Amino acid sequence: MAEAGIPLPAVVVTAEDVSAGKPDPEGYLRAAELLGRDPSRVVIFEDADAGLRAATASGAQVVVVGDYEGEATLGLPRIPNYRGATVTRHPAGGYRLTFPR
Repeated sequence: MAEAGIPLPAVVVTAEDVSAGKPDPEGYLRAAELLGRDPSRVVIFEDADAGLRAATASGAQVVVVGDYEGEATLGLPRIPNYRGATVTRHPAGGYRLTFPR
């Protein structure tokens, strides 16, 4: 990421940090733990079957990004991309995610 000029986020979970990869939810559960958040209070954006299954199994709120269609997408909200998305602090605590329609 540094080589591409992308700043590292506060938490990074890589394949070396987990014993099982997607579709196992271990990576997402580890990330939630490192962030000090209950997985049910996390939103995960995914675009592929294995990632969607891992995210759903973690207990997080899951949003499909893009046009992938499959069993793992059933009943999940979807956005085409991140263009126009905003994140703001909610007065009652937490954050509000807004996506253009």
